[in-house]
Amino acid sequence: GATVQLKRRGREFVGLSPFSKEKTPSFTINDEKGFYHCFSSGEHGNIFDFLVKVEKLNFGDAVRKLAAKAGMPAFKFTKENIEVENKRKKYDEILTIALQYYQKNFSENDSVKKYALGRGLTQEILSTFKVGYSGEYGLNVSLFSNFNQKELIESGVFFHDEKNNKLIDRFKNRLIFPIFDYNNKVIGFGGRALSQNYLAKYINSPETEFFKKGFNLYNLNNAKNENKQSGIVFVVEGYMDAIGLYQAGFRNVVATLGTAMTESHLNLIWRYFNDPVVCFDGDRSGQNAAHKISEKLIAFMKPNYSLSFLILPNGFDPDSFVRKNGRNNFESLLTQKIDIGNFIFVNNLQDLKSEQPEERAGFEKKIMDLCVLIQDSTVKKHYISFFKNKIFEQFSNRKAKNLKPLNKTKELTRKITRYS
Repeated sequence: GATVQLKRRGREFVGLSPFSKEKTPSFTINDEKGFYHCFSSGEHGNIFDFLVKVEKLNFGDAVRKLAAKAGMPAFKFTKENIEVENKRKKYDEILTIALQYYQKNFSENDSVKKYALGRGLTQEILSTFKVGYSGEYGLNVSLFSNFNQKELIESGVFFHDEKNNKLIDRFKNRLIFPIFDYNNKVIGFGGRALSQNYLAKYINSPETEFFKKGFNLYNLNNAKNENKQSGIVFVVEGYMDAIGLYQAGFRNVVATLGTAMTESHLNLIWRYFNDPVVCFDGDRSGQNAAHKISEKLIAFMKPNYSLSFLILPNGFDPDSFVRKNGRNNFESLLTQKIDIGNFIFVNNLQDLKSEQPEERAGFEKKIMDLCVLIQDSTVKKHYISFFKNKIFEQFSNRKAKNLKPLNKTKELTRKITRYS
């Protein structure tokens, strides 16, 4: 390469890191997936990210430089392109100022620090996740004198109080959990209420032009550096679940941002891990959410990539389970994770009211209708075969196989009730 001397090693290219001084190559490029990863610094991204970071270019200049190297006609940014780029720059600046204020305010407020430590969070964890505090009245608009009211509202940090005709910090009197993209750039905030007077205990930044919840994951900026041989990453629902598992030593954990898991989430996770494990709350709503996710995401399964589900005992979320039962017991639950195919089969089998032919037909039709939605033809073929075999074993060969309905679910329930 023009910046890093590379050598082929299997499917990847390796070289000395451009981000840190080293003697042993730790910088890798995966040409098939289109990204680089630096094990010594944790930097990760695509070719545009590389130029922005290494050569200190903005995104527009990175596009122009690559176009020139490829012998393409000079890319001309339209007026709209330039406006969006400038808008993005201001958005980044507003959120950076807010983050700096929240962190400073947290470090100077002993009672809030005591509250956070009392919740079981260590000082190291508070620093890692850059936890902040908005203050009783929130951000002072005077900090943002370089921005107009429209820009501040569109950032999602402020909303307009029409009655009093002033801007209000959306996150006032809340513990702040900054949300970073995979490149460690702040893109939004989550806030936990510190007063009983708030209807919503947790709130997130609203969707903006530059912050899409369905395309981002909490803690991915840290978790992406934890891709070990297992390829596993836990997918949880909330900030505290992610932080709780991280603090217990499971650093390969990400959280959805108050929204259902999407195809974009799955593809983003698969850039770093090939075996995500959905681990939602053990109550009925958590299980229902996991069931819906499985039936939605099976359509996007790919060769050599998986998706599994881990059912917690009723009454536990990942954070409360690991706090009460410890790291080892949580790790032991991992042996009971269920792949997406079996998870869908067992969940739909539970809904079967009887074993009359028409009930069986309805069950089979629903399963096969899900297979039709699978986009990859090879994966679709194998899932059709997989489910046909499962259905045959369940209904046609039970006596020979000594199978019972829901046997797997009952066995799983017996295993996990000892933690309840």
